[in-house]
Amino acid sequence: MKILFIDDRENEIRRLVEVSEIRPTHTVEILVFKNLEQCLSAVTALQPNLIFIGHGLSAYPITGSEVVRHLRCAGVQAKFIANSGGGRHGFDHDGVSIDESSDRNPTKIKDICEKF
Repeated sequence: MKILFIDDRENEIRRLVEVSEIRPTHTVEILVFKNLEQCLSAVTALQPNLIFIGHGLSAYPITGSEVVRHLRCAGVQAKFIANSGGGRHGFDHDGVSIDESSDRNPTKIKDICEKF
């Protein structure tokens, strides 16, 4: 299974991946978000099964919701997992449907990876 984390906090995501003890059979990539085009290009190249995405990104006003919309419009079929401190609230507020929420919780990240 291929897993992609899209966020603007690379060190925090690396720590979460390490602490979550995601099985070594998973291929895990981390993408530091810069813009929508770079993101779509990386997702197209990696073709992940799961995409963990933060809602607040340093590329304000672009949010994780905008990224999910952009990727879905481009035909990306991955499962989208909210990986924000606020859980799925920001995505729900923006009217964006997501598949799960890990809330930046290592145990939830591991459980979601094992589920899919």
